[in-house]
Amino acid sequence: ATAWNVPPLCIDSQNSEIQAAIGNTGGRQGYEAITGRVGWGIAWYLNDLLIPEVYVKRGTTVTFSVNGGEDPTDSALYHPFYITNSSEGGINALAQAGQPITETVVAGLNYNPITQTVSSLTVGPYCEWTETDGNGNNFITFEDYKNTLQYSCSNSVASGSFQWTPDVSTSNLVYYQCATHRLLGWKIHIVDSLSTCRELAGITTIPTTIPDTTTNTPTNTTTNTPTNTTTNTPTNTTTNTPTNTTT
Repeated sequence: ATAWNVPPLCIDSQNSEIQAAIGNTGGRQGYEAITGRVGWGIAWYLNDLLIPEVYVKRGTTVTFSVNGGEDPTDSALYHPFYITNSSEGGINALAQAGQPITETVVAGLNYNPITQTVSSLTVGPYCEWTETDGNGNNFITFEDYKNTLQYSCSNSVASGSFQWTPDVSTSNLVYYQCATHRLLGWKIHIVDSLSTCRELAGITTIPTTIPDTTTNTPTNTTTNTPTNTTTNTPTNTTTNTPTNTTT
C-alpha cells in the first residue's frame, strides 16, 4: 500500500510545544506503510498528526506534553513517552523482563545501566484518537481519515512534560517512542537548517532579499509632472503684449 503523506513538524522556535497522544495506526496506508514495520494497532500522534517526522534545529528547546496514560498496572493504557536512539523503543518492558538494554536514552526518562531500572517516566492522562468510520484502509489521504477520528481523554489530570534541547553532541537521527511497548513512534531529525523540512511541509521559504517597495511606481516623486514650474506658461512676462509703448 502507498503510505499517506503526513506532513512533518518543523521546529525552530524556542519553547515550541509538541503534544503527544495515542491513536489508531491507520491501516495499511498508515504506520505500516510509513515505517515499513508492522505495529500493533496504536501509534503516537504528535500535534494531531500520525507519527510525523520531526525536524528540530540544534539549540532549540522543545517542550513535549505527554498524554499517554499514567496507570502502570494497565499496560494497554500506559505509554510513557521518551526519546532514544532506538528505532523500536520499549525500554521499560525490556528492563522489567531482564533483557539486555542496548539503546541510549536521549530524554524523557532515566535509565540506570547498573541496576537496569527505569525511572522518572513522563506520563499523563490517557488521550486517544479513535476511529468512528471504518478503518484507514478506506481512505486515500490521512486528512480524510483524520476527519473521521474522535479525540477524547480518560481524565482531567495534567499532561506530563519534559523539555529537550538538542545540541552539537546530539545524533542527527533519534526517535520518539513508548517505554512500555515497541514500535509506536518514528523519527526526529536534528538539523542546522529547516529548509528540507519546510519543503516537505509545503511551507513557503521567506525571501532572502527585500522586495522593491516601489514596484510599478516611478521612483521620481514628480511622476507625470514636468519639473519646470512654469509649465505651459511662456517665460516672457510680456507675452502677447508688444514691447513698444507707442503701439
